[in-house]
Amino acid sequence: TVTAVTADGAESACAAPVVWPKMEQVRLGLVRPIGAAIGPDGAIYVVDHHIGTIFAVDAKGDLRNFADTALIGSGLVSGITVTPDNRIFTVGERSGVTEVDAKDGRIRRHFAIPAKGKASHPYAIASDPKGRLYISERESKTIQICDTDGKLLSTHDPGFGDNRGLAVTTLGGKLLLAVADSAKRCVWVSELDDATLRVLDTEKIGDERIPLCTAFDAEGRLYVGTQSGIDRLEAGKRTGHWQSQFNAKGHQVWGVAIRGDLLICSEGSDNEKHWMRATLSDFKPTQ
Repeated sequence: TVTAVTADGAESACAAPVVWPKMEQVRLGLVRPIGAAIGPDGAIYVVDHHIGTIFAVDAKGDLRNFADTALIGSGLVSGITVTPDNRIFTVGERSGVTEVDAKDGRIRRHFAIPAKGKASHPYAIASDPKGRLYISERESKTIQICDTDGKLLSTHDPGFGDNRGLAVTTLGGKLLLAVADSAKRCVWVSELDDATLRVLDTEKIGDERIPLCTAFDAEGRLYVGTQSGIDRLEAGKRTGHWQSQFNAKGHQVWGVAIRGDLLICSEGSDNEKHWMRATLSDFKPTQ
């Protein structure tokens, strides 16, 4: 049985695991899946914003409930990341950051986000190779960078309109941060000093599409989830595109995660929500 710990330390049992249909481009009956992540061990996770649940994919490819963060009052969980040492962190509007044990789904602890002294509207979370956490805070329109104990390390504020999903990577010794801004219809790509986290340079990549989330592959190429599929960007230009059979219906891509050649994403509309996988070779070149 998967268990969680309430705010006073008491153990609270979750419901028995729920097995959903196979995950390849099928309807799962999810309420609003947003964040997606792939751990260093290849484990795949997706979080459902409305019901506060982390789903994981088992060895058979079935989607099961892994942890219920709503048990500690978090709910509205929208982001998830897995650090290089396999520590799972989610972010929710009501409780800030929650750490979940990757072995058994137990809620280990949670802490408030140090966004101008209060937690307000955290939306997405990412981690860098050193395990530092990057939190997209929509109310203050900032990126809060902290350690895994919640200590604020830096604040990034280039002038967001509505910062959504974000991704972090290192490429050629450079630490890169990409943030989707749905209001200004652009992705902010910043180079940070790896030691001080000071911003060295920032570039705005604009497009006619509305960006909602971002991810990097191992080669440093940027992938942006939009209202009409996923774009691949290189040197600021769109070089590839992929969309599922559902994107043609106007489904938005809410979350993207990449490890190796595997790409996973969550998407949906008001009536249908989906959880699926693809490969980077599925992307078609764009002119």
